[in-house]
Amino acid sequence: MKNYLKISIRNLHRQIRQMLSDQGGNVIILVAAAALMLIAATGAAVDMAKVQTLQAKISSSLDAAGLAAGSTANSVDIQTQASRMFNANFPTGYMGTGTVTLTTSCANMSGSTVQCSDPSTYTINLSAATSQPTSFMKIVGINSVNVAATSQITRATSGLELALVLDNTGSMASAVNGKSVSTSNPAKITALKCALAGNAAFPGTNTTCQTNNLVTTGLLDILYGSNTALTNLFVGVVPFSDMVNLNVTVAPGSAFVNNVTSSNKSSMGGCVDSRSYTTNTTTGAGITLPTGLGPITLDISDDPPSIAYFKALTSTNNDDCPDAAVRPMSTLKSDAVTTIKNMGTDGNTMIQLGFAWGWRMLSPNWTGLWGSTPTYTYPDTTNTVALPLPYNTAKMLKVVVLMTDGVNTVPSTHSKNNAYELLSTYPTTEAALDKLTKTACYAMKSKGIIIYTVGFGTSSNIDTALLKYCATQNYSGDTSHYFLAPTNADLTAAFQQIGDQLANLRISQ
Repeated sequence: MKNYLKISIRNLHRQIRQMLSDQGGNVIILVAAAALMLIAATGAAVDMAKVQTLQAKISSSLDAAGLAAGSTANSVDIQTQASRMFNANFPTGYMGTGTVTLTTSCANMSGSTVQCSDPSTYTINLSAATSQPTSFMKIVGINSVNVAATSQITRATSGLELALVLDNTGSMASAVNGKSVSTSNPAKITALKCALAGNAAFPGTNTTCQTNNLVTTGLLDILYGSNTALTNLFVGVVPFSDMVNLNVTVAPGSAFVNNVTSSNKSSMGGCVDSRSYTTNTTTGAGITLPTGLGPITLDISDDPPSIAYFKALTSTNNDDCPDAAVRPMSTLKSDAVTTIKNMGTDGNTMIQLGFAWGWRMLSPNWTGLWGSTPTYTYPDTTNTVALPLPYNTAKMLKVVVLMTDGVNTVPSTHSKNNAYELLSTYPTTEAALDKLTKTACYAMKSKGIIIYTVGFGTSSNIDTALLKYCATQNYSGDTSHYFLAPTNADLTAAFQQIGDQLANLRISQ
């Protein structure tokens, strides 16, 4: 066997020397060169296939990163959120890649660069770049290939009619943890004002939010940014307790309230609780209610006041009336801020009353009844109409955000609420008030109104089941529109998340 191998090697060696000495050996060199090129080309195809796979992975990871960052642009730094989501979808060292450089930038509708947290942000541009080591192309001196991808997210924000329905009851004067109110432990009403409007909710250059270790950028700052007004953003405020204040100098209460005697709470008749005063006739709202709810009474319906006017209370029985009057929808940020600034604390909690007035603020049955409210011009037309708009108007949303720190409560005495005591059919138990609240919520949602609910305090002090029921559900068990805020920080986070959710995102390219 060994001898045979030696003979074979000698024969091969002799044949190679003969080929090299023969002029025809040039053909072999050309064939060898061609073979090398073929190997390199085949290797390049393999390497480029890997590059294409890598680029597709980067693109899909960028899209996911952009959507995540855009959906939380107002509460989380875009670069941080984009990097977090990109890395979750594109692991370090994926397919042997080196460092990935991820960049983001934002622009408004005119294309001008803006801060990504600014409400005027229309597009979010993302790009990522890295290098892919080669396997076969190294033969020809190419050790790596640069790979990059881009993505653009468009914030297609719909127009918005927003009613902020806010609990102004006596318990809001206490601290959220039940301890004594102090600088380090502020009243819930102070925390609410900061969460909504920041320092602007206090007189002059007050730094109440900072000194109380509270947030200085509120929900209104998220919605408006540095703007004093935004096209197609209409915000109204409904402070409530067991009644509401329809001060005629702020809200046109004289248009649907009988017995208005003054524009001042202490002597006016602009504070109202129930409607129709001595009757509470069931109305035909055209809404089919599920078993266990209803009826839709005048107290909770969006029927126009022409059906039955609201009876104003006199100065001797409106002690529970909120200090801040209902503020109709306005495009001006300052209008909402002024109302929030004026909010005080007094009275009992009647959540159905707050919901009812939030519904009326948004209901087309009340179009033109709120006085000099702003008008809306339909896109691509010159057709201008008064607010509130019809239900399901294209590119417009109707939203109620309700915040409460308690449960429905029937006053221990009706001496302050003579409209109630004259209604023999008016509910006298918490369960009955809960039923009215659920009925109002169901009716509003059936009309396409989106409802967010925020319970401020611990679960033992909040009717979590009621607030979850009232909140919009996109599917069974969905709680994305319900928030429990047991701390001041949780309240801030809830309003920030609500602001983020009001933006509708899509991948544009």
